[in-house]
Amino acid sequence: MALQVINRQRKIGLDTKFLKKVGQATLATVGVEDAECELLVVGDRTMARLNQQYRGIAHSTDVLSFAMREGPFASISPNLLGDVVISADTADRQAAAAGHSLQDELVALLIHGILHLLGYDHQIPSEAKRMKRLERQLGAPFIEMEGG
Repeated sequence: MALQVINRQRKIGLDTKFLKKVGQATLATVGVEDAECELLVVGDRTMARLNQQYRGIAHSTDVLSFAMREGPFASISPNLLGDVVISADTADRQAAAAGHSLQDELVALLIHGILHLLGYDHQIPSEAKRMKRLERQLGAPFIEMEGG
């Protein structure tokens, strides 16, 4: 299993080795041992540009997932899950607002993004409940915040 972590922002200090460990453990736990995935950490400006380009929303967001197992070219590289992009700026603000650490917020966002790559969604209440339950289960070994 290969998870590459690329930090393209310098404003906020991150433990990329820890994030790689979280991502690899998440992929192993959900049974995609041979998957390839990338985590890209960016600032709000880059995230806003991506969000506008791919979702038509002209502001930053916390996490975007770009699944490679969907669409007409999914069979080209079946082990390639895709990319998770996290805005460190947005994650930092959300962590402060929620009263927990940036590391906990990044763990939650990374797991959320990986689940999207695997086809999970939260558009309807039953799917949202299922996804949230799985996020808590996968994050439990790494997240210190209470109440999730």
